[in-house]
Amino acid sequence: MSKSKKDGLQRAPKSAIVLSNAVAIQFTPACVVDTEEDRGSGRDGKSIHQHVTAMELFEAFRRENRTLHSRVSESLEELRLAGWIEPFTILIKGPNEDLEIIRETWRRHLLRSPNKFSIRDVGKSL
Repeated sequence: MSKSKKDGLQRAPKSAIVLSNAVAIQFTPACVVDTEEDRGSGRDGKSIHQHVTAMELFEAFRRENRTLHSRVSESLEELRLAGWIEPFTILIKGPNEDLEIIRETWRRHLLRSPNKFSIRDVGKSL
């Protein structure tokens, strides 16, 4: 390859920031008790959780935590869904201050889980 062709090539950076100001929240399905309704519909506990979308999980998380301290509810309004990692991890994005409030609420064991789920971990900022 000639020198002029080498100069025109752009190398991709070895690492790149995909998301900034984002935190991962990892959920696990809570123990599901079979009900008559579930047995009649042919669903088991696993299939119920497999049909949950990222947005449904995120909205359920926000709903459960809106009644906490006013700082938490204000922070939740500023946060947005940034992504989803299978099976039950959501990436939330927002201002650093609001993400720090969510992390602090988790550290104090005050963060509430959505119905039929439990929060396994709240990760560091990405």
